[in-house]
Amino acid sequence: MKRGCVAISRVAVSAAVCAGLMGTHVGTVRAASPEQDYILNCMGCHQADGAGVPGHVPALVGVDRFLATAEGRSYIIRVPGVADVGLCDARLAALLNWTFSRFGKSAFRPYTQEEVTRSRRLPLANAVVTRGRIVSALEESASR
Repeated sequence: MKRGCVAISRVAVSAAVCAGLMGTHVGTVRAASPEQDYILNCMGCHQADGAGVPGHVPALVGVDRFLATAEGRSYIIRVPGVADVGLCDARLAALLNWTFSRFGKSAFRPYTQEEVTRSRRLPLANAVVTRGRIVSALEESASR
C-alpha cells in the first residue's frame, strides 16, 4: 500500500478551511512536527506521558525491549493503530523516532522510511498473539 506524504496537519487544514469560509487570508501552512503528530494521533490513547491505560492501551514507557529485536521493531510498525495511521511512511518513521526518544530509557536504532514501508506491507493477523509470542521470547532470552 503506497502512502503519499501530506505536509500539513489536520489542524492546519481545518484552520485554512475555516479562514476560507470566513473570507480571510491564511499565510503559509507549516508541516506538522513529530510531536504534533503524536498529539493528534497517539496521545488520546497513550496519554501525554506515554503511560497508556493499564489493561487497555500499552504504555510506551518500557517499549525499549521490543526495539531490541527485529520482530519487535516490525510488530510496533504493524500494530493496527500505527500501521493504519493517516501518515506517510516518512512521517511515521519520524513520529516513531520522536516517540521512542521521548519515552524510551535507552538508545535505539532509529526507524527509517524504508523499514516502515517494508513492515507496513505485512498485515498483522493477530496483534495479541504476536505480542504474546514476542514477550515470551524476550522473557526467555532475559532468563538465560
